[in-house]
Amino acid sequence: MSQQETGAWQVSLTGKRLKAVPDAELLSQLVRHFRLGEAQAKALLKGPRTVKRQLARDKADSLCRLLGKLGLEAVVEATATASPPQPSALQGLAALSRQRLATPRPTPLYVASLLVVTLLCVAMPLVYLGLVAAAATGWLWFLTHAPQSLPVHSIKLMLLLYVVPLVAGLLLLFFLLKPFFTRMPRLPRPVKLDAEREKGLVTGIRALCRAIGISPPKEIHLTWDVNAWVHFRSGWFSLLTGHKVLTIGMPLVAGMTARQFVGVLAHEFGHFSQRVGMRCSFIINSVNRWLEYRAYGEDPWDQRLRQWASEDESGIVSLTVLMAQGVIGLTRLLLRLLFHVSLRISRHLSRQMEFDADRYEALLAGSAGFRDSAVRLRVLSYAFAEVNSANAEAWQEGRLLRNLPAAVALYADDFDTSRLAAIERDMQKSETRYWDSHPADLDRIENAEKSALPGIYLDDRPAARLMQHFDSACEQVTSALYRLHGLRYDSRQLCAAEDIISFESDDAVTQENTKVYFNGQFRAFPLLDPALAQDVSLTGLSWQAAIDRLRSRSPEIVRDWEGAMNEELARPHYLLVLNLGLSPAQLGVPDLKDTSSADLRTHYGELCLQTTPLHQRLHGVLALHVFRLRQAGDALTGESRQRFEAGWALLRALCAEGDRLRTLLELQTLLIGLDRTVNIGVDESVARELATARERYHMQGLGFLLAMESVPQHLLPGGTVAGFLRERHPRLEEGRPDARVFQRVASGLPASALRLYEILVDNLAGLAREAEQARGIRPIKLVQLAEPA
Repeated sequence: MSQQETGAWQVSLTGKRLKAVPDAELLSQLVRHFRLGEAQAKALLKGPRTVKRQLARDKADSLCRLLGKLGLEAVVEATATASPPQPSALQGLAALSRQRLATPRPTPLYVASLLVVTLLCVAMPLVYLGLVAAAATGWLWFLTHAPQSLPVHSIKLMLLLYVVPLVAGLLLLFFLLKPFFTRMPRLPRPVKLDAEREKGLVTGIRALCRAIGISPPKEIHLTWDVNAWVHFRSGWFSLLTGHKVLTIGMPLVAGMTARQFVGVLAHEFGHFSQRVGMRCSFIINSVNRWLEYRAYGEDPWDQRLRQWASEDESGIVSLTVLMAQGVIGLTRLLLRLLFHVSLRISRHLSRQMEFDADRYEALLAGSAGFRDSAVRLRVLSYAFAEVNSANAEAWQEGRLLRNLPAAVALYADDFDTSRLAAIERDMQKSETRYWDSHPADLDRIENAEKSALPGIYLDDRPAARLMQHFDSACEQVTSALYRLHGLRYDSRQLCAAEDIISFESDDAVTQENTKVYFNGQFRAFPLLDPALAQDVSLTGLSWQAAIDRLRSRSPEIVRDWEGAMNEELARPHYLLVLNLGLSPAQLGVPDLKDTSSADLRTHYGELCLQTTPLHQRLHGVLALHVFRLRQAGDALTGESRQRFEAGWALLRALCAEGDRLRTLLELQTLLIGLDRTVNIGVDESVARELATARERYHMQGLGFLLAMESVPQHLLPGGTVAGFLRERHPRLEEGRPDARVFQRVASGLPASALRLYEILVDNLAGLAREAEQARGIRPIKLVQLAEPA
């Protein structure tokens, strides 16, 4: 019996804290998570001690992670009675070199089908080239035969009938041939695995390749994606050499067992065991990728034409550009047609290759574990999306995850049974469609389980143990992701997973009252100003009548509030267009394409004053919402009334500084836009505008902090609004004398203030719901539909 099974492990606290958490809060969490008495919980905080003995290794690891999330450093130790250690996960992987997996032989019909499909796909660019050649032939024929038919008495007419087609034909042929000489975009530089530091993993991967019967990869790359793949190293040249590259998504290593992870690698390498199939697949995918980029991608010529059109004042260049863009549009239309034909004729064979590769995964990891691996991949994908979103929000406050893959795994481990059941239901609903490149998960699971293969690598310890420097590799790919997005930060802004993920989770919970109370109408802007409760249009209105009005206009309100919010977010783009003379296309604001500068300046002024038609329609709506909240507050008693009044006072204080908060949000986005604009080579006016915006942001930020210095709040740490903001941005003091430094250390200041506002509104909405239920007041949504089972 293995050490994993004997329960010969214990979890001990080192006495160190991983993060600063007040003892009272820590005691509360220990009591809640472990159902301890208060005395037992206090004992755990007194220094190094063993928490639990005689655990299986996976249970010990889970307990250690949970204690770490709470802020206590814990370690897993072997007990004195432990059985002799089993071979490590790496040793088991290296032992695969003695295995030889059965290789499924493709049928002659499948090979013939593959070759036919490959030839058809290769024919698509040749069809396009043939059409270009036909157009060129027709043009040359016209140039050589037209002079004989042209009237000789009119030089101007000859120029018109000969020179114009000559120039137009050259333009047409140039842009028809453009797809053949424009380069595909370069991929970012990959993070390469250090083979010297990870000799064990490299040896194990070579052993796996030997077992499958293929040559090992020449390089191993690491990425932040929840994925793994193998590709030819040097493009078309590698069709001859067979050199390949393995790319490993570190969230897979962080979140899977060794068995699941090695199964995924076996699947990817299994593709290359199909030598004819893989080479045909490479050719097909290369052709499809070329067609797709030419049909849908944007190359330097597209950008250059837009720039020429925006800089031209005479109109002649704009007309020429318009003609060129028309030709490009027709070219893209033709290439799209060819791309979709090529894509559709190759999809069925692509699915068959997936089934064949799945067999290798089942041979290695066993058919019984195939479903768990498929579910785990989905769980990690969902977790990655949510953690990445939380990280993006944290960046608004000047914080970033230090280790993204580990954070994804940690978040995935926290999915409760209902969340996992929902993911299983999604899998049940999926089905394979004719044009899909991959079979549906259920079809793959069913196919793998039919084979009933026992598997030969069944190590269920964490896959992270396959790497000697796992954390370092995770931090490398995390940094690479930030570089790709152009983020500038220093090490002091990097945080542990718990500091960002837990905040996002709390925030998700706090929005439930807002969703129910406002029935989906609420948006962050315009603000719910308590002063609106004095609106004269509310005179004589009852509490219930106000809600009934909101219900009757609910769809319209949602659209208007959403529109007003979007206009608020567009303010910095308007400023860039007005102050720098940039084209809306350069800024990615297509809605401004036909808007004159005078109209744009007028609209921007209306936005700042909140007098746009949207704001005018919303004024009465916001007054109704504020009136409804105030009626609920007046109906509350006792502690609930005190909490409401404290929140109401905080809401009044925040709204009193609402214009400054809106300006800060505008300047924050404006600064990001200006930084990016510097990189596209606009003149030195950008530098002046950037310096002015920094000074304004600095002045407005300090003014907002000063105004919030004595405003109490107890929803979040800090005691006051300014105290909370300083806690979220501990380096604020560094930026007081310098606008450039302040921009960097306070980049997320308005987002943090807005988060406090949203949590405050949610708390007030919760208290208002309590009052309405007690008084029998009907809410906006009269019928609450049950969630589907």
